[in-house]
Amino acid sequence: MDGTRVSDYPETIIYVDGPGVSCMGEAMDHPKVYYAVPEEGYVKCNYCDIKFMRKKEDDDGNRSNS
Repeated sequence: MDGTRVSDYPETIIYVDGPGVSCMGEAMDHPKVYYAVPEEGYVKCNYCDIKFMRKKEDDDGNRSNS
């Protein structure tokens, strides 16, 4: 091994519009699973650790990622 730990990889966060999401991994390398995305916080895929967060609305009603 080259000494690289799993925690050394950057985390992946995907921002979504709706309350539900499905995941099959970035490389389509695990079974399709479905998650409910909370209004606040995130849900993390149990297979690939991708995090899914809701897009937030700013004061003008426009959605943003911050």
